[in-house]
Amino acid sequence: MNNSSLLIEKFWQVFSDHRSDFSEMESADDPNYAIVLKHLQKVSPDIYFEFMTSPEGNELIITADGERSLFPLVEEIIAAAPDLSDWTFLALKPQFDFPETTEWEGVQIRIADVRCILLECVDTDELGLQLIVPHLNPAKEDALLNALLRAIDHGLGERRFAESIDFTELVDTPAAEAETFPLAELDAELTRHQSGS
Repeated sequence: MNNSSLLIEKFWQVFSDHRSDFSEMESADDPNYAIVLKHLQKVSPDIYFEFMTSPEGNELIITADGERSLFPLVEEIIAAAPDLSDWTFLALKPQFDFPETTEWEGVQIRIADVRCILLECVDTDELGLQLIVPHLNPAKEDALLNALLRAIDHGLGERRFAESIDFTELVDTPAAEAETFPLAELDAELTRHQSGS
């Protein structure tokens, strides 16, 4: 067994030892959260987890925060997960609907207020996403972009976002005359683009 496998095994042992504590956690500041995260990040410092608990069942998601090179490692971690009847384990954040609003560091925006353009780079085959927010406040630009990136993660799922979009940019007016579309329709637009229609 290699070192990575040993670290993964230790992470799952620590998680199993602390899993009953998760239903009591109110935030990531909980010391038990920090203990479990510490062991996960011994496998890789760029891997995180998210969780949800309810009487109907509990869910733990291992995420690479969109870093494609770490996706195989995340899948390896999940493949080694223990068989716990009250927990479901997922590799990478799954796709949900786009939220109505998104927020980062106190900066909030409605998804309905954001329009987009897909940007094709002919030389590199990269695909970018231009996010258009009218009356953009430069002082809030970083927080707003982070909020929107989280929303896209939610609306596309971690794998689809990372593998479909190579770069993003935030502007208050489109850089070129092009037909824009609502951010909430990004999944459908990507499918249309990838099918060549």
